[in-house]
Formats: sequence, structure tokens, C-alpha cells
Amino acid sequence: MNFDIGIPKKDSYKFNEVTSITNVKPYVLRFWETEFEGINPTYLEDGSKIYKQEDIELIEKIKDLLFTDKMSIPEAKFKLEKSKEAIDSLSVTPLAEQSKDLKDALENIIVSHTDPQVIKTSNLTQQFKESGLNDQDILSLVTAKKKLTNVLGRIDHIVESRNW
Repeated sequence: MNFDIGIPKKDSYKFNEVTSITNVKPYVLRFWETEFEGINPTYLEDGSKIYKQEDIELIEKIKDLLFTDKMSIPEAKFKLEKSKEAIDSLSVTPLAEQSKDLKDALENIIVSHTDPQVIKTSNLTQQFKESGLNDQDILSLVTAKKKLTNVLGRIDHIVESRNW
């Protein structure tokens, strides 16, 4: 049986809670705060520190990089910075908006051209072909678009039902 309790979901955590949750010694956590700029506790008037969920997740990631992957602190910093750059480079727009151009193009094909022979004469299809797509590729895209639309509909339903 797995009796793992996991991280309690709260808005903020005290220093002692963080050391207990992450199983990181207090002096190690204080050191990591000086080495890793992503750990940003908020200081209260009485001098105590309050951590957010993101801080705990970062501490767990650092712990994993240092202890499990056996990286040095500079290596871990480099890896975290690269991960942050990769995340920052991603668009934060919803998936439906990210794929709007392709969705619109494929919608035009589906709505106005259902016969593969008609698809051959489409300007959009011509653009696809110029990029190296053949008839089978276009039909695969149409099928994929239908499936993607179905998945996006399900995602939208989940987002609405959970008020995200």
C-alpha cells in the first residue's frame, strides 16, 4: 500500500512546513535561497518566511537535480535556466488559439471541399502541396483536424465544468 500523503495544497507555507514537505534540511534550504534566484519567499513583518506552491515545486526540482541526477549547483542552475527559457518561449495562449490558423484552413477544406478531387484545385491545397504535402497528407490533416476539434471541445468542456 502507498501511504504517501503528498504536498498539501495551500496558498502559502511556513519555513518549517517547507523543510518537512521537501525533506530538505533548514540550512540547505537557506543556502539554496542564496544560490537559486527562483526560490522567492515572502518575508513577513516578524521576519518569518512564507513560500508559495511554486517555490516548493522548484525546491523539489533542485533536490532532484542535485541528489538524484548528481548535478553540481552550476549544472543545476544552467538546466533550470534552460528550462525557464523554454517555458518562457512558449506562448501562453490556449491551444485552440495557437492552432487557429491551421484550424481555419482545415475548416475551409472540410466545409467547402469534401471530395479529394475538389481539394486538388483549392488554393489552400496548392499552398499545402507547395510545402510538400500530397493528397493523402491533406486527407490525413482533415482527419486530424476533426479529431483535434473533438479533443478541443472536450478540453473546453472540462475547463468550463471546473471553472479554470
